[in-house]
Amino acid sequence: MDKTAIMEAIEEFFATFFIIGLIIGLLLLALAIFIIITYIKLYKKSGQAGWEAIIPFYSSWVECKFTGCHWIVFIAAIAGSALDFLNINVGKLDIIFNLLFVFSYVATTYNLSKKFNKDTGFFVCMLLLPVVFIPILAFSSKEKYDKNVKVKNCAFFDVNF
Repeated sequence: MDKTAIMEAIEEFFATFFIIGLIIGLLLLALAIFIIITYIKLYKKSGQAGWEAIIPFYSSWVECKFTGCHWIVFIAAIAGSALDFLNINVGKLDIIFNLLFVFSYVATTYNLSKKFNKDTGFFVCMLLLPVVFIPILAFSSKEKYDKNVKVKNCAFFDVNF
């Protein structure tokens, strides 16, 4: 092979790699926009202002409020996500903070499913496939948020603070 054939093959490889990367990037951007619109719609359905869904940390606080979770759940979410976002290494405590974040996600998702009068199966589906089941709550006209549903302040844990 001569040098021009090798250069053309390399150029073709990088052009293909660029196109594939561009397509994946556009798909991820579309997914991000869809998720933002979904949460805006979900917050509106829950009686909140739509803009509250897109403000970092504040949206977590509002979600804890309308799902009936205790402020401890919010602190767990912030502690877990802030340390991860800031890439702060706290040694073996990283595991604890990650577990706190998972706990807060499970607690708010559980209470959210209960506020929409959903059963445990739907809750598990919301945990495993949130990109499918949260939009069902947000966009379906059959799904109604019931603020009068009594939930535990730490989801299925019977803890009183």
